[in-house]
Amino acid sequence: MNKELLLIFVACVGQTWGAGGDLNPLPEAITWCYGDSDCGPSNWATLAPEFCAGTKQSPIDLPDASKKASTGSISYYGYDTSSEVWMISNNGHSCSLYLEAPSEIPSIGGRRLGTEYEFLNMHFHWGADATEGSEHTEKGEAYAGEIHLVHWNTKYADVAEAITKTDGLAVLGFFLEEVDNDNVDLTPITDQLSNLIEKDSQVTSIGGIDLVDIISVTEESPYYYYQGGLTTPACNEIVRWTVYSKAQVPISEAQLNKFRALKTGDSAPAPTLIANNFRPVQPLNGRKVSIRNLSPFDDLFDNLFENNPILTMVLAPFLAPLTLLPLIGPWFRILGN
Repeated sequence: MNKELLLIFVACVGQTWGAGGDLNPLPEAITWCYGDSDCGPSNWATLAPEFCAGTKQSPIDLPDASKKASTGSISYYGYDTSSEVWMISNNGHSCSLYLEAPSEIPSIGGRRLGTEYEFLNMHFHWGADATEGSEHTEKGEAYAGEIHLVHWNTKYADVAEAITKTDGLAVLGFFLEEVDNDNVDLTPITDQLSNLIEKDSQVTSIGGIDLVDIISVTEESPYYYYQGGLTTPACNEIVRWTVYSKAQVPISEAQLNKFRALKTGDSAPAPTLIANNFRPVQPLNGRKVSIRNLSPFDDLFDNLFENNPILTMVLAPFLAPLTLLPLIGPWFRILGN
């Protein structure tokens, strides 16, 4: 994928990059925002009804009774980005990061995803204090914030085609948990935020940002997964969501305050600070939410099924009777969504 496509993609924050056009188009007259005003989340379904009024919206509350399945770990390729350089921007809704001319574009795959998804963007959501800020909640509990890593499905010709498909994007979510000390893995990002106070400001050629160290997942890390959409207008229902349960990213109050100092660019009567830039949780509307269940057969299934969705579909019915066994049934439930 070329750099122009990378920069013009509108991740989950409804913004356009570069001169190539808006890949998440909204009528020019539509202005959306966070908070309780007329442009806020409670009115998005009216502002952008084609998708924001849909039945598979995000974020959601991740329920206690999630269905367990042996879907294996997410495979990460090229996630050691310590030698790459980044652009960081304030788009008035969030802080977003893009790789600049990477030597290798990171990607994800694995048995559940069934195909390779290529990295596009990382961005942050946060709250005015540590009691809120995450978009998803877990069993009703909110976290201080949430990181989203956005990827596009490379089985399609390009990003423009992918975002028209229900499996076009795969987004990884990681909760931010407030701790006493600074997270040194986030320091290369938070040290730049004082240069990004104003909307549309950006810094380039920033090094030292390593995705592997920031997310710190292991092959055993549990995650929730479900089918949903972008969490900002136009709320397109094109996202295969993966939200990690026990891989919280630590962040100090001092680091969070640097995010809270960013401005939206709104001027009534003065530029407003970006705070509580999260959408409230949306109804499930009958959707299945699953959680990865560790299985002693994970390695075997991963070797057989990774990036081979056809074989997975063929063999799943033969394993189906075993999924009914008490206690160990989830070991053999190999299909994801």
